[in-house]
Formats: sequence, structure tokens, C-alpha cells
Amino acid sequence: MNGDGQAEDKGFSWKAIKNWLMGLGAVLVVLPSLINTGSDIIRAILNLPIGGSERQNVRLMREHFEESALFKKDIEIQRENTIEILKIRVYENADIYVKYGGQEQWFSGNTKPDHVASGHFNLITEAMAGDTIDLRKKGTALPVLLEETETVKIDLQKIHTEKTRSLQQETPVIERSYLFAITNDFHNSFSPTEKAYRRSFQAEAGYVFKDVRLDVQSINHATRPKVSLSNDRRTLTVESKVTSGPLYNRWRGWVKAEVITRQEAMQ
Repeated sequence: MNGDGQAEDKGFSWKAIKNWLMGLGAVLVVLPSLINTGSDIIRAILNLPIGGSERQNVRLMREHFEESALFKKDIEIQRENTIEILKIRVYENADIYVKYGGQEQWFSGNTKPDHVASGHFNLITEAMAGDTIDLRKKGTALPVLLEETETVKIDLQKIHTEKTRSLQQETPVIERSYLFAITNDFHNSFSPTEKAYRRSFQAEAGYVFKDVRLDVQSINHATRPKVSLSNDRRTLTVESKVTSGPLYNRWRGWVKAEVITRQEAMQ
């Protein structure tokens, strides 16, 4: 009953409609967050890359995971009491891998970037296509180049030819490289899975291993590889433990290292 003693129409209530609209508004506000959260969970479970740069990183890493770089350059950068190593690796098809300070990035040798080739809209590319800004019109001083930038020329064809020629030469001491590339993609339990991996490499015919060093290019959820030699120095073994994620969080573990050896002729 209302104040006038008349019964309310149960089929038409402004208060009910108001409450319903408020509830709908709350749902519309929360819904995008729920969708984004759900998509993030799906990406995490399926281990899907998110952005275009990350997709390119995943694709190029897979393409070159079992391949040694044709050109390698390490640059030491000292800052106060710490030294960081900038690693640059160039592959035969001109794809480039860079690692610095725990960060890794791949660059495609394709003259047309992945995001352009696949039709993705790139706001930065569109913005940079505008007119050139003349800083002098705004009274801003242009930077002065104090010294010339050093240009490094990398002739991949020449490097490939020289490498092939060196493999054909027989000298008292030779250098040979082997690749230790392991991925643990095992996900059938509710806890992380650690697996031990071992790879053995044989010295060239008529040679024994003289010394060895490891160049660890990329490592994730894995122990640093260990190297051991057989008593006759004919066999070299590399070992590492690599861990993968559980069913509900399918992250992968991997390690990629180049095993660089010097071998001497047997007496």
C-alpha cells in the first residue's frame, strides 16, 4: 500500500527499474575489466605473445634456436663498478639478436617489418610520416656532433665464405663450434617439471679437444650449462637442467649456448 491507500502496480515500479539500470551500469563498467583479465589469463595459459614486437621475438627465436650466428660481437660497457655485456648476433639471413642487461630483442632482416607486412596499424609509423619538424623555427639549438660515429661493416657473404674455407683447412690447431640448444615444453602436471639434458660432441677426426668455452646466448628457467671432457679428450659433454611450468601456467624453459672449442692434432 502507498500513502494514499492505493496498491502499487507490481508490474511497473520506478524503484525496480532504477535498481535494474544501476545494476546494468555496474555490469557495463566492470565487464571490460573482466574481459581483459580473462584474455590475459588465456594468454598466460597458452603462452601467447601479446604485441607485434613480442610476436616477432618469439618467431625469430624459434627460427634460429638451433642455428649458430654467422657474426658475433660482445661489447663491454662499464658503469661505475659494474660491467654489462652487449651481445650482438647476426644470422645468415641478416636477422639480428641483441641482448643487454637481461633484456633480449630480435630484429628481422626483412626490409618490410612484420607489423607492416601483416597489415597491423602502427600509430608511430603514421605519425613519423608527417612533415619534418624544423627545430630552428622554435629557437631550439640543434645538437652538435662532437665526433664521427664509427661505422662497422658486416659482409655476411664474405664471413660465410671464410668460415667454409677454414673448415676445409687442416692445421695443427683448429677451431670448431657446436650448438647446445634445449627447450623444455613439458606440461602435464600441476607443478613445475625439471628435466636434465645432456649432449655429447665428438672431436674432428685426428684431433682432440684442447680447450673449450661457453657463449650462453639465451637462458630461461635453466641452470648454466656445465662442460666435461672424456679422459681421451675425444668427447665433450654439455649438461643442463631445464624447468617448464605446470598445466595451468604453461611457461617454457630453455637454454641456448654455443660451445666454442679449439682442437689440436693427435700426436
